Amino acid sequence: MGMIACFQMVDNQCINQLLEKDADELFEEIEEMQEDDDSVLDLDKLWDGLHFLLTGVTACKPIEGNPLSESIVGKSRFIDDDDSDFIAYSFSENVVEISDALRDFDIDKAIDEFQPKEFRRNDIYPDIWTHGDKESLQKELRESFLELKSFYEKAVEYKKGIVVSIY
Repeated sequence: MGMIACFQMVDNQCINQLLEKDADELFEEIEEMQEDDDSVLDLDKLWDGLHFLLTGVTACKPIEGNPLSESIVGKSRFIDDDDSDFIAYSFSENVVEISDALRDFDIDKAIDEFQPKEFRRNDIYPDIWTHGDKESLQKELRESFLELKSFYEKAVEYKKGIVVSIY
């Protein structure tokens, strides 16, 4: 099984409560929240590919202060430990800026310019960029982007923050 990305809408109070937890408690709480809640978006394994499409770099090298990067990796990590599972968050006020950036992003242009060999050359996860046909990869990236954009728009509408988990 590979690394998948899940996004969950939560209120700022929930984020603040999660900030109080240690790594084990945080992981358990996130798992429980995702099982019991319908406000979860699962991008499966396309998170790094989508980050590269949006920013030109892997999600392993997030761009601080870049709302397109933060749409995938969150604004801040709960625990700054490279050995822990990646769990991050964006407060509701950050979600507005991220949603605006996604709305303004020209997905049609990015998909037209998509070059699978560039994803492969940059070691973008998962290792599918030269194995699948370009058209189906473009379709998957477009669909994932539109799901992510819609998810952030709903979070803005409901005044929610986002918790991101990638593991």
